[in-house]
Amino acid sequence: PFLSLIVPVYKAGRFLRPALDSVRAQTFRDWEALLIDDGSPDDCGARLDTAVRQDARFRAIHQRNGGVSAARNRGIDNARGEHLTFLDADDLLAPDWFAVMHALITAHGLDYVVLTHDFVHENATTETIPVRPPDIHGATIVRGAENCLLTLWSNTRFLNCSANIRLWKRACVGPRRFATDVRIGEDTLFCWATTPTISRMAFLHYDGYHYRLNSASALHQPHLRESLRGWYARTTQILRLFRHYPPNDPKRLCPLVGFTSYTLGLLLHFASGRRRPATSAAKAAVSASERSSRTAGAVTSRAPRRSRGPTPRAGCAGCRP
Repeated sequence: PFLSLIVPVYKAGRFLRPALDSVRAQTFRDWEALLIDDGSPDDCGARLDTAVRQDARFRAIHQRNGGVSAARNRGIDNARGEHLTFLDADDLLAPDWFAVMHALITAHGLDYVVLTHDFVHENATTETIPVRPPDIHGATIVRGAENCLLTLWSNTRFLNCSANIRLWKRACVGPRRFATDVRIGEDTLFCWATTPTISRMAFLHYDGYHYRLNSASALHQPHLRESLRGWYARTTQILRLFRHYPPNDPKRLCPLVGFTSYTLGLLLHFASGRRRPATSAAKAAVSASERSSRTAGAVTSRAPRRSRGPTPRAGCAGCRP
């Protein structure tokens, strides 16, 4: 197939069926969806098996609970598609989400596509969500490995990463996998690790991915230990990327400059957040990158939601490619 969609599933509850229906409703048809049952203790596994019987493009894989990164890695290992992308089991896709990605890739021969997202109410359906039709011709196209590297590391919209709104050529992912020992920011680490492999990319502002705001989530509870562990992992990743390039190659400075900008942006965001009272609207404006940092089930012992990590923190409201 042209693309493989990887969907980690843990205690998705009533949101699972709408998520799978939004995949089945895609106008572009050449895809497979790997549904990774991450040891969910409810009936999610049985419902995935039912979905497979209804549509042969779905493939269900059952495993012991290991967290969202382990589930995604299992999906990558078993993917057959030429390209890879991801979906959380309680979110929704616009019907032409795959079609937009396909159109961009076939028109420009891309390695990497970045789109955008919106936030929707937990009771929203694809029929009730207004979506502006995409303008494919309005995409920003970047060619050349050096230009892609400069673009990715010079713009905060690319540094704060959610894997769910991105599509990679499978060869660009290669042996890279999500870090299973990090509960906050594993999306960011994965996206950063792929930057040296990208030579043709596109960015298009199209809110065809719908992040569902689930009131049952533990999204806004701080977890200092996991935040610090995630920060240490990011720092280590930057040093690894720095050493990836020869000593005299100016490209090795890109990760350092980008990480400095990224750090300053987060510090300013949290400093400004401390000066004003939290509101429900502010809490709702959580970035996709940090919502993608929740790990699965028994590993996390959190309220029923998606396969995510122990009590994640609120994200950076301004970080949304």
